[in-house]
Amino acid sequence: MYVPEKVILSRTIPAQAAAEQVEAVVRQHARFVYQVAYAGLGHPQEAEDAAQETFIRVWKHAKELSGILSQRAWLARIAWRVASDRRRKYARTEIVSDSDLPELEDGG
Repeated sequence: MYVPEKVILSRTIPAQAAAEQVEAVVRQHARFVYQVAYAGLGHPQEAEDAAQETFIRVWKHAKELSGILSQRAWLARIAWRVASDRRRKYARTEIVSDSDLPELEDGG
């Protein structure tokens, strides 16, 4: 079995450096991410939750941060997708029963 002398792996970032990068992104873009989430959801608490979920996703992809040309655009896309996912989730769970509907008057 052939084993190469030197294996070149994709660029990895040490955990401490990744944490510092993510922290810097959060400090710099937290308000913007919240605004994008709020625009998609229209509810403050849901927007806060979506912003947190956005930064959790950023943390999961921290090793990619240095290669992203526009962090703001990348974050906006993530936040919008998170907000859209949450909106769809809640649209499916909001089922209105017949008893919740207003009674219609007969016109005639």
